[in-house]
Amino acid sequence: MFRSILTLLTLFSLVFASDCSTLYPEGFPTQNVDKVLCKKTFVIGYSFDTKTPLWAVEHLNKKVDTQRIELEGFRYHRDYALERKHRATSSDYAYTTQDRSQLVPFEDMNSEHFASHETFVMSNIAPQDYKLNRHAWVYLERGVRELANVYNKVIVVTGVAFLEEKNIKLERIGRHQVAVPTHYYKAVYAPDTVDGPKMWAWIVPNKPIDYKKMKAYRTTVDNLENRLGIDFFPKLSKELQERVESKTVPL
Repeated sequence: MFRSILTLLTLFSLVFASDCSTLYPEGFPTQNVDKVLCKKTFVIGYSFDTKTPLWAVEHLNKKVDTQRIELEGFRYHRDYALERKHRATSSDYAYTTQDRSQLVPFEDMNSEHFASHETFVMSNIAPQDYKLNRHAWVYLERGVRELANVYNKVIVVTGVAFLEEKNIKLERIGRHQVAVPTHYYKAVYAPDTVDGPKMWAWIVPNKPIDYKKMKAYRTTVDNLENRLGIDFFPKLSKELQERVESKTVPL
């Protein structure tokens, strides 16, 4: 019965896989991707080469519904909006030090069953060091959800980076040769606060980190964009971007 429900949810997800750009007035990150995958509550920019998402965008709202869907019963599943040759599978992560990390985490969507199900699609998954994934990164995700609770709504861009390191070859895992990112990042935009728009950003190496030291990985959206060569909110006015993206805002 549960498998039948999951099959239906997967079929429904294909319905949402059309153009969704009008739902994201801030625009999508300007990084080149092979396919944009529209889900019900978020959007993914996917790479055929790395077989991972390069970025994901979500509108995260203040939690007003105390109902919480439990994690039990959800499984990682294929994204049938992608051809088989471009997909990673859950088994690619077996016997590695990399966890299946959701760019849009389950905890952001766990008040609605279909949205929760979509966070487990493999196109939303990238390799992340298991210690980072279970400790410091979870701490950062909770902090971002708290920003949504404080400011009612935030737009979150979460992504991976493959920054070249001298004499170090890009690591790949599994039968499908899934590329392991060197870094993870988040850029967060709160459009409506009493003090006007605000932004926050982090870039974190894909390795074990003490959550108490996460402050050291904070940066400005401007610095993050310059480092990665990406405009995260390209449809915002230049005046707004220049005024807000270069500021380091207290949490």
